[in-house]
Amino acid sequence: MRYEAIRNVALVGHSGSGKTSLIESILFKAGITDRQGSIESGNTAMDFEPEEITGGHSVSTSLASFEHEGLEVNLIDTPGYADYLGEVISGLSAADAAVVVLSAKSGVEVQTKVVWDKVIELGLPRLIFINKMDKDGADYSSVLAQATEAFGSTVVPLNMPVGSAEAFSGMIDLIREEYISYDTGTPVRGPIPEALAAEVAAHRAKLLDAVIETDEDLLSKYLGGEELAEDEVGKAFSAAVATGSITAVMCGSAISQMGIGMLLTTIERKLPNPMENIPLNIKGDDGEDVSIDTSTPALAYVFKTIVDPFIGRLSLIKVLSGEVSAGDQLENTTQDGNERISHLYRLIGKETAEVKVLEAGDIGAVPKLIGSHTGDTLCHKGAGMTAVPHALPEPVFVQAIEPVTKGEDEKLSSSLHKLEEEDLTFKVSRDSETSQTLVKGLGEMQIESMLSKLKRKYSIEAVLSDPKVKYRETIKGKARTQGRHKKQSGGKGQFGDCWIEIEPLPRGSGFEFVDKIFGGSIPQSFRPAVEKGIRETMEGGVLTGNPVVDVKVTLVDGSAHSVDSSEMAFKIAGSMAFKAAVQQAKPVLLEPVLSVRITATEDVVGDIMGDLNSRRGKVSGMEPVDGGKETIVATIPEAEMHRYAIDLRSLTGGKATFTMEFDHYELVPVHIAQQLMDTHTVE
Repeated sequence: MRYEAIRNVALVGHSGSGKTSLIESILFKAGITDRQGSIESGNTAMDFEPEEITGGHSVSTSLASFEHEGLEVNLIDTPGYADYLGEVISGLSAADAAVVVLSAKSGVEVQTKVVWDKVIELGLPRLIFINKMDKDGADYSSVLAQATEAFGSTVVPLNMPVGSAEAFSGMIDLIREEYISYDTGTPVRGPIPEALAAEVAAHRAKLLDAVIETDEDLLSKYLGGEELAEDEVGKAFSAAVATGSITAVMCGSAISQMGIGMLLTTIERKLPNPMENIPLNIKGDDGEDVSIDTSTPALAYVFKTIVDPFIGRLSLIKVLSGEVSAGDQLENTTQDGNERISHLYRLIGKETAEVKVLEAGDIGAVPKLIGSHTGDTLCHKGAGMTAVPHALPEPVFVQAIEPVTKGEDEKLSSSLHKLEEEDLTFKVSRDSETSQTLVKGLGEMQIESMLSKLKRKYSIEAVLSDPKVKYRETIKGKARTQGRHKKQSGGKGQFGDCWIEIEPLPRGSGFEFVDKIFGGSIPQSFRPAVEKGIRETMEGGVLTGNPVVDVKVTLVDGSAHSVDSSEMAFKIAGSMAFKAAVQQAKPVLLEPVLSVRITATEDVVGDIMGDLNSRRGKVSGMEPVDGGKETIVATIPEAEMHRYAIDLRSLTGGKATFTMEFDHYELVPVHIAQQLMDTHTVE
C-alpha cells in the first residue's frame, strides 16, 4: 500500500469530550469491530489498561490501525487530562493531521486550548468534531462561536446539526446542500427543511467566503458573478483543509453513530497523506536539515514505548521513508547502536496483527528492541539520519517514594525505570544527600497512575511523601572554642586537644581550613585528623542534621600526649570543637530558593500573585506573552513548592503552567528555623 493511501490522524481534546468513544464508533462503522464498546462498560478497544477502565479515562496513547475502502487508517487516541500532555505530544509526533474533539455541552475547555496550540505548533492540519449532540445541554451554535473566538476565523463549519439533545435528528451537508436524516437509524439524504434555509445560507456563505480566499480561480469566478459548482467548492475546500488554511467543523454523536460516516469520509478524503505533511525535523550526520521522500532509505521514529513484564518492550514506530521489513537490521542513530527487527505488528488497542512490511508513512509496532526508546530514530545503516523529537513539558510535581515492604528498594528502582520508559514526562532519580528515591511528573493523577501500574505490573506497593528539603546550616558570627577528648580505660588511653577559630564566609564559598599552629603544640601528623573530624561533622550538621556551609575554620592551638594521642582522638577533638563553635557563632539556617516562571491568562494573574505572597514568594517581574498571557517571574522557597503543581491548577482552573529551577540559598525566617530545630531535637 503506497503512502497516498495512508491517513495518520490523532484525536485530541479535553478529557470527557469523547475521543475514545469516537474511535470506538468509527471502528464499528467501518466494520472493524462487531460491537461498539463504551467507557461506562469498560470494554472499549482503546482504553484497555486497568487504570483506564477503572478511572473511565485514557492515561496513555493507543493506536487503531485498519483498512477501509482501500485506505490504511491509523487513528491515535490520546489522553485528555493535563497530566498526560507528554502522551499527547508523542501521539501528535506520529500524526499527519488531528481531529480536535469538543463536547457539545462543555465546548472549548482549558485543555482544548493547550492541545490546539500543540497542533498548531507542529503545523498539523486539523478538523474539529463537536461530539455529544444528542446529550441534554448540547448547544452547537454556542460551541461553534467559542471555537471561532478561541481558534480564529479559519474555523469553518462543514456541516451543521438539525436539532439537539433528544431532538437531534440529522445534519446539513453545507457543500452538497443536503439534509442527512437519521430518523430511520440509517442516514438518508434529502432536501433541506425550509425552516432551516436561512441558517444554512448563513453557514454556507461563511464556508464559501473561507474557501474563496484560499483559491484564486474560485475568487476570480466569484467576483465575475459566475456560479460556483459543488465539485469545485468541494475540491478547493479539501485542499484548504489539507494545508491547514481552513479548519473544518463537523458535528455528531459517537454513541448514536450519527455523523460518524461523514467524519470518516472527511478524514479519508480531506486530510493529507504522510508525505504531504511530515511533522518531524530530520537531521543528517552534519546536523543540517534533510528532506525525505519515497526514495529515501528506511527511516523510522519510535514515538511510544509499552513495557510489559511478560511480553517485554513493544515500540510503536512511524516509518518516515523507505520501508521496514521483518528481519531488517537497522541503525539507532540516536543511541549509536543497532537493532534487528524480528516482527512487525499493526495494532487495534492491545490486539496485534502481524505484518511483514511497514511502508513509508505507516505506523506499527516492533517487539523487543534492545536499546531503543521513545524519541529514538532507526534508519538504514549508513544513512545517517535522525528525527528530532518534539520538546516535552518538564515534570514539576515531585514526590519521594518508598516500598511498603522493607528490602524491596532495588526492585522498586528497577520497576520505576521500566515505567519511566513508557512516559518521558515521568522521571525517576535518587537523591544521595537525602537518600530518597524521587519521582517527577506533570501532576498527581499521573503519579498515582504510575503507582497503580507499579502494583499491577511488578507487584510492588509503594507510598509517596513530600521530598525532604535540603536545608543548609551556617553562621553569622565568630567564635573560638576548644575540643578536648580524653579517655583512660586501662592500657593506652585516648587524648586529643585542639583550639579553633570559626568565622563566616561569603555565600557559596563552601569551606576553608587554615592551619596556624606554629611549633609543635599539635604534631603535624595529627593536624589533618582535626580537619577530617570537622569536615565529617559539617556533613551531618549541628542544628538540624543538614550540612554546614560557608565557614572558615582556623586551627590555632592545642596539645598532645606522647603515648595516648592518635589520629582518631584528634578527629573526635576537632568534631567537638566545631560543634561548640557553631553553637556560639550565631548559627542560622539557609533554605533553597527556586526561580519560577508562571505563564497564565491575564484573568488569573491577580489570584496567582496573591498566592505567591502566601508562599513567601518574591515577584521580580512580568513579561507579556502571545495569546493574551503573562509570565510572572518570581523566586519562591522550595519548601513552599511541594504541591504547587496541584494548587496552581486548582487555583486557575488549569489556565497556568510553570517551570522552576534552583536559584540560590537564603536565610530561613527565625520562626520557621526554630520549628525545624525543635523538630530535629525531638527526633
